[in-house]
Amino acid sequence: MTLLQFSLCTLAVFVVLLIAGALIEAEVDYRKRQIKRVRDLKVENAQLRAQIHRQRWEHDWYVDEAKTREAVKDLLLRQKWAEAKR
Repeated sequence: MTLLQFSLCTLAVFVVLLIAGALIEAEVDYRKRQIKRVRDLKVENAQLRAQIHRQRWEHDWYVDEAKTREAVKDLLLRQKWAEAKR
């Protein structure tokens, strides 16, 4: 094996290792981005669930308040009718 052949083989091995390293690094970066994306989506999903829960609670609170007012008016009306019948 001459010095030229040895140099070319060494250069080819170095290029293969360099390409392999670049591919591995790209795969690691891709996985990190995907993990970050999933994490961000989970956070966004949790925020949306909290917002929906808060809107439901507010809506239920208004409904409960309206039902309470209606029940109070109904009770007062029954009391007036009971007094009128006496």
